[in-house]
Amino acid sequence: VRALSPGLSAEASGDVRVGDTLHTVDGRNVWSWDEAREALIGPQGSLCSLVLSRFLRTPPPPRTAPLQPRSEVSVTLVRGASAFVSLWHQNISLAKHNKMLSADVEDKDRALESLYSRVTETVTERNALLTHTQRLHV
Repeated sequence: VRALSPGLSAEASGDVRVGDTLHTVDGRNVWSWDEAREALIGPQGSLCSLVLSRFLRTPPPPRTAPLQPRSEVSVTLVRGASAFVSLWHQNISLAKHNKMLSADVEDKDRALESLYSRVTETVTERNALLTHTQRLHV
């Protein structure tokens, strides 16, 4: 990986770094830039799985130390133009936010139901006590 295009999912994910070496796309080995480009092209919005390797120290200093072992990284990205990818990430973010809000609303609904139940019980007990007190005074 020589560069990352701003706004595309590889850059936006933070999981792909300059200096990484691409090995597979969707389980298919790639040996050249042409093979990688062909494998990366797909329907906008579809997911693409990559296996990359990177030096543990990126980039390795030239001729000052022996190369260190590489670690393998698996990444899943969404295909598409930067505007589409940006909207896709926003949609995912909104979906997560909506899920959190829904859970929050459900918690508040349960709390309100519990409060209503306690208020109803208290009013019922109060009315029973008033009725009992009125009978005692008659």
